[in-house]
Amino acid sequence: MKKILLAMAMIVATTSAQADCFTKIADYAKDDKMIAAWAKDSNTGDTVVVVNNIRNMKAIDITNYGFDKSMAKSMDTKWGCQNTKFVDGYDSYGIPKFNFMVKK
Repeated sequence: MKKILLAMAMIVATTSAQADCFTKIADYAKDDKMIAAWAKDSNTGDTVVVVNNIRNMKAIDITNYGFDKSMAKSMDTKWGCQNTKFVDGYDSYGIPKFNFMVKK
């Protein structure tokens, strides 16, 4: 019984931390227009942040804009995110890699 309660507490704590992470990313994204979207990878549970990597109609290296391993680690530590990864939102031809359409 104690193991079940402990497991349930861990699940609630993890879910709460992930929700807090997404809230903080949403607040950060209001000021940083390069962040296009964020989500939890359903297979691994990692936090994935999609970055708008197009400038002057050309693909850029997002690590030059600070979206690197040190920022990912900072987000994991300070915001409670899990294994944060930054991915390009567009390929080298400017074609979106992800469907950002929101269903209403």
